[in-house]
Amino acid sequence: MNVFAGRVSGPAFALISLLAIARPASAVVQDDVTAATRAALKAALQLTHVHVFYVNVIGTWGFTSWTVGPGGGDTIMEQRNGTWHVLGQGHGAMTASLLAEGFRVPQDIAAALTAGACPPVRRQTRGQPTKRLIMSIRRLDQHGTPIDTVIRCPR
Repeated sequence: MNVFAGRVSGPAFALISLLAIARPASAVVQDDVTAATRAALKAALQLTHVHVFYVNVIGTWGFTSWTVGPGGGDTIMEQRNGTWHVLGQGHGAMTASLLAEGFRVPQDIAAALTAGACPPVRRQTRGQPTKRLIMSIRRLDQHGTPIDTVIRCPR
């Protein structure tokens, strides 16, 4: 480490700089959902080298789109007791109606998971407050760099 006129340079400076960058919670959740997708595809279909290019998490629901070689598909999962459980996966696009009807994902959340937008605002019913949803989306740019987005959906 070189110290000159109060400046730190060299490898120690780079390490300190990297440790000081806080990682948003959504990136951790997105990594967990991505890992669960890859593990499920490896266990069920013996697929390796899975490229997950879209991750959308709303509340306890996670949705990913992935490719393996020339093929690909989607995965829907739900978080229960702090663990992500894969509900379904397959080749071809999962639609919002399939998520709602086949996997009991609430209709508005199913539409938002597949479209990458906040679900419509729900009305408050009989004194029960509506939940504020936080949605996190990860897409990869043309160079494979993750683009993480956190959207706080209105109440």
